Amino acid sequence: MVLKNLAAHRKRNQMTGLIYSLSLGFLLFLSISCRMQINVSSQEQLKERASYFVVRTKDSLGVLPLQLLEQIMAMNNHIIEEFSWVTAPLNKFEDSYVIRSGINDHQQRSEMEQEFHGIMPNYFEATIAEFTDEFNDYEAWD
Repeated sequence: MVLKNLAAHRKRNQMTGLIYSLSLGFLLFLSISCRMQINVSSQEQLKERASYFVVRTKDSLGVLPLQLLEQIMAMNNHIIEEFSWVTAPLNKFEDSYVIRSGINDHQQRSEMEQEFHGIMPNYFEATIAEFTDEFNDYEAWD
């Protein structure tokens, strides 16, 4: 009796199976699309709200002693997870051997200005990994 029922309603069962598989595929597509959109929007919010920590002083030199700055960071370690130091562009120092730096394309038609900065070894641990790139394959540069 079950076999007769399946044979009699075969066309209807095929249509039901097709609708079920289409519905399931749409739900999977919707789930993945929503998850991707949430990831993209959260990354965009991180980029918009990120900022550089800049310290300005009242004295004419504008220099804050490093020991005092590290003391301030230590006093606020409950809100600061990790920090690192980045120098000003190296060509801005008087005793720097870097006068000018730029990047050319292979045909040397245009050149873009490029700055070099000194960083601490923990720089990549203190920054969000999605916002930085680390290139250390020096053999590929040849």
